[in-house]
Amino acid sequence: MKRKINDKIIKIIEDTFNVKINDSYEEISSDTIEEWDSLGQINLIMAIEKYFDVKFPTELIPLMDSAEKIQEQLEKMGKI
Repeated sequence: MKRKINDKIIKIIEDTFNVKINDSYEEISSDTIEEWDSLGQINLIMAIEKYFDVKFPTELIPLMDSAEKIQEQLEKMGKI
């Protein structure tokens, strides 16, 4: 069973990619959101960093290609 993704992460993803994510989503990732390409990844990470007042290590950014992975990193950093 998938855990609930932080609502603010979902809102930032929706705003960054101009999409609407329903509550019944199964997975929010670069595989399921067409607009989530390499440039979109940079824009998303910048928005997440700004909102949560955090700086992700550069080597982790390409690996954070889903809402779940972003949430995991924020949890590890004590931001949520």
